[in-house]
Amino acid sequence: HAFIAMGMRRTAVAALVCHAWFDAARAARSWHDSLLAAAEAAKEQGNDSFRRSDDTAALSSYSHAVTLIDQYDRWLGGMPTIAASQLELACRANRAACWLRREGDGHLVSAWVDARTATFAWHLQLARTAQRSVATKAALRLMEASEKAQPAGTLDPRLRAHCFASAKHAAQAAVMEARFLMPSPTGVLAQKVAQGEGRLGVVVHDQQQQFELMCTIAEGALTAPRLRTLLAARADVNGFDSRGNRPLCLAAETAAQRGVEAVSLLLAHDAWVGARTTMPRGRTPLMIAANKGCAACVELLLERRASADAADEEGFTALHTALSVQGRQAAGHEEVVAALLGATRNVNAANAFGYTPILYVAQGAADAPGRAVADRQLRLFLDRGAHLSPRDRSLGLDAYSYARHGAGAQWAGTALLREWMRRAGGRVAVQLADDEAIFGFADLIPKRVNTVITLSLELVADDGIDIDSFAGRVVQMDVLVTELLRWRALDARVPADALTELALSSPVIFTGGSRPSTPWASAQYHRHVQQLVDAGNPLVAALSYLDLIVPPVLCKLFAGAAAVPPDDAGRLRMLATLCSRDGIERTTTHRWDPKLQPSLFFQDRTGHMLSRMHSELLHNHLLNSLQCQFATGVPTDAVLDAIASYRMPIVELGAGAGYWACMLARRGVDVIAYDAEPPTMSMNHAQCHRQYFHVRRGTETACAAAGELERPRALLLVWSFAPDPPPHELALDLDTGARDRVDTWDANALALFPGDVVMHVGHLEPHADRLYGSSRRLARRLREGFELVQRVPITVGVCQAVGSAEDREALTVWRRRGPAPRGEVPPAPMEVS
Repeated sequence: HAFIAMGMRRTAVAALVCHAWFDAARAARSWHDSLLAAAEAAKEQGNDSFRRSDDTAALSSYSHAVTLIDQYDRWLGGMPTIAASQLELACRANRAACWLRREGDGHLVSAWVDARTATFAWHLQLARTAQRSVATKAALRLMEASEKAQPAGTLDPRLRAHCFASAKHAAQAAVMEARFLMPSPTGVLAQKVAQGEGRLGVVVHDQQQQFELMCTIAEGALTAPRLRTLLAARADVNGFDSRGNRPLCLAAETAAQRGVEAVSLLLAHDAWVGARTTMPRGRTPLMIAANKGCAACVELLLERRASADAADEEGFTALHTALSVQGRQAAGHEEVVAALLGATRNVNAANAFGYTPILYVAQGAADAPGRAVADRQLRLFLDRGAHLSPRDRSLGLDAYSYARHGAGAQWAGTALLREWMRRAGGRVAVQLADDEAIFGFADLIPKRVNTVITLSLELVADDGIDIDSFAGRVVQMDVLVTELLRWRALDARVPADALTELALSSPVIFTGGSRPSTPWASAQYHRHVQQLVDAGNPLVAALSYLDLIVPPVLCKLFAGAAAVPPDDAGRLRMLATLCSRDGIERTTTHRWDPKLQPSLFFQDRTGHMLSRMHSELLHNHLLNSLQCQFATGVPTDAVLDAIASYRMPIVELGAGAGYWACMLARRGVDVIAYDAEPPTMSMNHAQCHRQYFHVRRGTETACAAAGELERPRALLLVWSFAPDPPPHELALDLDTGARDRVDTWDANALALFPGDVVMHVGHLEPHADRLYGSSRRLARRLREGFELVQRVPITVGVCQAVGSAEDREALTVWRRRGPAPRGEVPPAPMEVS
């Protein structure tokens, strides 16, 4: 964009500008990465000096590391990474320990500032969760610094600025936070926390009086004289009862009904505004008041500098609790959210389940009465810089997906989110396109597949046919072909052609009206499908349409479940969620009804991981039916033109329904098709049930007869075998030591074939030691006696998962190196397993 704006049209100048810009970008990125590495090295130097009690060198190293981390964070726009936060937490905690070893008020203040930042700073929240031991040590050092400052009073200005009434109050807050942060209830750290609680009076000395205090708060009867009496009787405003609750937390919980007087009294008597419960662990009074919708209590706590960014053990902040289902139903919900938005520094905080606050806002749109509130709050969050790209970890939905799923595409909030994502550009715009594709797929395919299945069940039920029988499958396949082409005809993205016009004239009317009543509809469907074949290439048309509407992530290969990128994992979870969202009643076992399974993946033929929905929906209900109806291989125009370009007559073995022969004959190719059991409507074939071309009965001996024809013919083999044979069809090849098929008829046909050109469609190489479409003997004999002259990948069809070019199905053309051998099939030593 830069060089076009400057009018640089010449290619050489443009290339130089781009090259220089990319060099500068790579240099900046390298410098940025080196900052973190240098900070890590400085921290290790500081640790070595700290162990040697060389505090001066340790302080210098830690300070240098903190400076580098600050530069690193500024380069990222003020949003630190987890690695940088953990590094800063360790450096500040250790630097506080060094300051505490030194005498003097200045050193004490420095220790207090470092320990306080490590214990309470919002940007280190995730680091404290990941490194609880380090965070607990920092809190204990804050307690120590506060206790040392208590007699001198040197920290008073800083204490007031950070919501502490006194040095003792700061020490109490530190030890209470240490109780929440400590990784284990036993051990050295737990002992230090218990000692600090006893020394600072943050323990309940009289459980009966503490119980009286809690009951008085719950009843709304707490007054100043009553509180002074209970405190004199050894109750404590910061102590927790046997259930892990603290007085201020209980007062915040009852404030919506009882008022905020109890909260004010407890705060006036030095109750810590950041006190945490133990059940559930880590909830603060602000989180509780926000969840109850008490705007007056929330404002009071924020005035006392309660942290709006503090998170409990599961990562929930006050905004999360305010926007939860219970919070949205509270009377003061909007006022609470507005107050918290004005106080928070991180509007994009994610909890342990991946939910950011704006995801909860978008979730609220599912309730029609709450959509007006959700619309107003979406605008507030977007104005505060809320990110739209995060997806939750349970369902894989982002804010736009929740809004569209709950309120529909026409809701004003959905349109607002769509416009913001489009304007954001980059990855966010790509994610919007992915979401749109997934919604389109989820709205279209599952419902229509179930429609096909339902109609098929009705048709066979009228004629007393079992859906699991061959005739039942034939009906289902015929209906599916017609419907796929009908969907293609109705889609505005696909131009109309003879195929789609013919599909629209199908005798099947799904929206009502007449439908065939002949015995299992064989006559009408047979004629109609034959008309479709005569009009074009329905297999390629159907697969091309599926390529248009199927999200690409559904066909990706991954090295393993752990190697799936987070974005792709989110898309797959979203797809599974949306496709099962309607909760379709399972009236029959044949209805497609996906469930959220523990694993979204299965291992495919290459040993890689593939989406389980690819198998459950695409392969089982669509691709497999199309292959049984027409052919396993896909005769694309590029492949058919490549075969026709050789201008040779062809003999095809294993022709099945003769679909490839039919497509080639239309291009003027002289074709003879053979199959060991040509399919007929009497259902004698294991897979196909009709012929599109005259298929002669014959096995590999027909190849020998091809030499007696007028001109030499090329041998065409299209998917000689079904993939992954059962164990009883495998044997051990003693020459190679590899397992191969017992009946290697394709290799025998090659040995008997007198011609010079062989054309193969499918896979010649096994994947992950699994046979797929041909025998090993065929591949070996082709490489030994023939030379590869052309390879044309078959890229149409969602069955072609994303992978390397060698993994894809292809047409390969081979020419013989020497004279054709004559005689019988050479034996291959086999040991049947």
